[in-house]
Amino acid sequence: MKTRMLLILFLLLWAALALRVFRLDAQNIWWDEARNIDVAGRPLSAIALAGELDIHPPIYFYLLHGWMGLAGTREFAVRFLSVMPGVLLVPLCYQLGRRIARHSDSPPPRVRDAAQPNLPLRGGGVQVPLPLREGSGKGRTQAIQWPALVAAGAAALAPFLVAEAQETRMYTWTYLWLAAAGYGLLRLLVNRSGTSPLPFVVYAVFSALALLTHYSAVFVIAAWQLLFAAWVLAAPVRERRQRLLKWLGSNLAIALLFAPQIPRALQQIAPYRNPTLTVPSLSEYLSLCWRAFSLGEHYAANQAALWLWGLAFIIIGGLLLWLRRERQGRAVATLALCLLVPLALYYVVLVDRAAFAPRYISFVTPAFYLLVGLAVAGWARLRRGLGIGAAIFLLVAVIPAQYSDYLNPASFSEDTTGLTTWLAETAGPEDLVLFDVPYPWRYYYRGAAPAEYLFVDINTVADRLTGLAQGRERLFWVRWFKSDTDPRESVPWLLAKYGHREGEQTFRGYRVTWYQLPREPRFELAPLLEPVGVTAGGVTLAASAVGGRGPQATSTFAEARGKVVPADKAAWAVLRWRVEGAAADYKASVILRDVQGHVVGQEDRYLVSDRHLRARFWSADEEATNVYTVWPLSGSPPGQYRLSVALYDPQTLQRLRWQGGLDEHPLGEVEIVRPLTPPDTATLPMQHRLSARLGGLTLLGYDEPAGPFAPGATLPLRLYWQAARAPLPAYTVRLALRADKTWSEEMSQPAADTYPTDRWAAGEVVRDDHDWRLGPDVPPGEYRVVVALIETASGQLAGEVELGTARIEGRARSFDVPTLAYPLVADFGGLIELLGYDLPTTTARPGASIPLTLTWRAKTTMDVSYTVFVHLLDANEVVRGQQDSIPLGNIAPTTGWLAGEVLADAYLLPVSPTALPGLYTVEIGFYDAATNSRLPLHGADGNPAGDRVLLDTRVRVEP
Repeated sequence: MKTRMLLILFLLLWAALALRVFRLDAQNIWWDEARNIDVAGRPLSAIALAGELDIHPPIYFYLLHGWMGLAGTREFAVRFLSVMPGVLLVPLCYQLGRRIARHSDSPPPRVRDAAQPNLPLRGGGVQVPLPLREGSGKGRTQAIQWPALVAAGAAALAPFLVAEAQETRMYTWTYLWLAAAGYGLLRLLVNRSGTSPLPFVVYAVFSALALLTHYSAVFVIAAWQLLFAAWVLAAPVRERRQRLLKWLGSNLAIALLFAPQIPRALQQIAPYRNPTLTVPSLSEYLSLCWRAFSLGEHYAANQAALWLWGLAFIIIGGLLLWLRRERQGRAVATLALCLLVPLALYYVVLVDRAAFAPRYISFVTPAFYLLVGLAVAGWARLRRGLGIGAAIFLLVAVIPAQYSDYLNPASFSEDTTGLTTWLAETAGPEDLVLFDVPYPWRYYYRGAAPAEYLFVDINTVADRLTGLAQGRERLFWVRWFKSDTDPRESVPWLLAKYGHREGEQTFRGYRVTWYQLPREPRFELAPLLEPVGVTAGGVTLAASAVGGRGPQATSTFAEARGKVVPADKAAWAVLRWRVEGAAADYKASVILRDVQGHVVGQEDRYLVSDRHLRARFWSADEEATNVYTVWPLSGSPPGQYRLSVALYDPQTLQRLRWQGGLDEHPLGEVEIVRPLTPPDTATLPMQHRLSARLGGLTLLGYDEPAGPFAPGATLPLRLYWQAARAPLPAYTVRLALRADKTWSEEMSQPAADTYPTDRWAAGEVVRDDHDWRLGPDVPPGEYRVVVALIETASGQLAGEVELGTARIEGRARSFDVPTLAYPLVADFGGLIELLGYDLPTTTARPGASIPLTLTWRAKTTMDVSYTVFVHLLDANEVVRGQQDSIPLGNIAPTTGWLAGEVLADAYLLPVSPTALPGLYTVEIGFYDAATNSRLPLHGADGNPAGDRVLLDTRVRVEP
């Protein structure tokens, strides 16, 4: 039996070594590894204080320093340092499994029989004889060997441990130190004689080494204190003091060994937090750890589900079978405590610090694998074949997981070799390469172009770029997929503002964008920020600046300061934000609108501070600059355009209201001019492509309006024209709905009459937006949409083309006034009468809704689509409920009303969940959503009477 066990253990050791050296240098050194190599390559005296150590103690870096002096710095060499403890962990887990199973399987001591002779103990005293019991001999040996072999097998084959042993990091050494410390602790707790100091020494020294290798070892050591406490409390009263002194002495030894690192540890750990990271829920946290420690981090969750369920069945069922034996609960309870307590403690810290990856708490894996060993032993006790079957299942489960780690490109590290090789071939000595991370490109890059890591401070980055770019023709900006160096993207913003983007190349884990630089590069964020001082939702727009670009590929300093933008270039905005107290991580939307109010460009970005934090985490009155680039739509016609900014909650998409009630604040105007080169017609974002020649213009295509439409609604139609020649006559566009006759028609010049066709250049492409107001009397049906081009001066038809169809859906109309529960008369602007309302209930609870029907009558036809507002006001006239809507649930715009028509318009007015009990008033009215201006209210005498109606009936909110 012993020979067979040794042979199996020998094979496991070779398997562990083979798996860890297989393809050891196949993947590139990545960020953490390169950082470790860099720090370890410094003098020993400089390692402990290196800023790059982040939150790591120095022991591993000392080891790596010495190892690199012997083996070199190539991938295989530096990673092999992690292979060694990974292999040594196998026999140590085997011994831990034997020790804990033997301790659990030992029969309790019995009182000495008077007939039995006293046997001397080593070190003095009398040994109490232990009678043989069921389970002794061969059966008991097998019960001890099963957990030991399975734990050793897991240490050898577990995908997670194999992956960690193939990286130049400190984790495998910490596993080894903790396993050795745990073995010393176990020997200490079950040592009957208690005379040998060796277990204490092993426990203290290796625990201190673990803490000096990775601070997260403290979570496992904290769990061990509970074992110590139980050990002390379980002792006879006369031994308790002695055990307590041993407990305190052991921990004092650890503290003394760790003491030199304490000041540095406090400096590293205390400020370490990143509140912008998402903290996983407890179930997500446990699920991620469960999958990682079982099948590795790279095995897809959907593919791993079957294996994980099978493993759960084996563990739970096997542990229940193990617990059927008398006194078997000690081993399970001990290991469960060593597994669950560290997981719980780390999650408490995680909630505060928001820094999670399964490896950060992977020091519980030996306890986890030992539990798996007990579970397999439980099955083997029921039937030996079941134990073998469970072990085979575990072995087969790791095969696809190992394949994923070794051969699936999705799990590979970044392709830094491919990146640096491409840069060496593409960038010459006259170019500049900038990286947004310090590692690992230094490990591989050997190109002719000078290369630097650019630390991005938005307040100084323009000057830094100006200095670096002097004498350079092109700049290659390399971004790592996990980098947080430039979350506001100020570097590409500056390069797009002054340079010309020539191309982009992607590699696994990287994106490279390169730019042609101006002849005399000079960068700035903005010449001067103008004070603004408007507030919304605890956020203040303190200052702003906007500008444009020059017509050439690159821009001069003066051109970027101007407010002229070629249609193929981008406008820019610089906004200075101050946060007094934000309720959400707000986004700012910088919007470019034409004279018709159409959005022709937009960029949305989170508000980010200089500390790279989103709005909720800014300090009180903290200020920060954010930058925005707004590209106009292709073919935007020359003219004046307005830039504005909106703030909104990205979770709800609800916009905040600026002071004055508007949800967009104006930033300024820019002039869009004709580009030097027309856009490629093949890239125009058209839904339908045409090539219809109408006079001197070609209709390239159009965007089909969504439908159906109601009478009086606006039918948006976007046309794309190209001038076939120049000069051209002035043309007028006629739009018509046709069935048996023409039912609705609109006449206008292209580009909202702001850019007549007689000013167009040959080949110029112009986007032409029409807000076509349909007549209120258009009957329901399917209509052909016809576009015609007419010479404005002569009225001669140049040509027409049918674009498709539009469906008009009517609604029932009434001209009779119904019986109203609460009749009244109110006149809005001489256009609309409020005849009365119905309010079925006048009581509500917070969070409920109040049904309200308003009855309107149109006094005339209207050219503006007005929005109804219905507000619930408290005693201080604070809005505690609101519903704004186009009448009849957005299907009856006021532009579709006929004179004398009566409409019953139903609303469900929500009551705020925070509304306090009391009487509330309902106010109603109309406003133009384009201008936010309300329709005035006229009294019975025709004189102005405000801009709202307060209903006489009050609403009571009850608790």
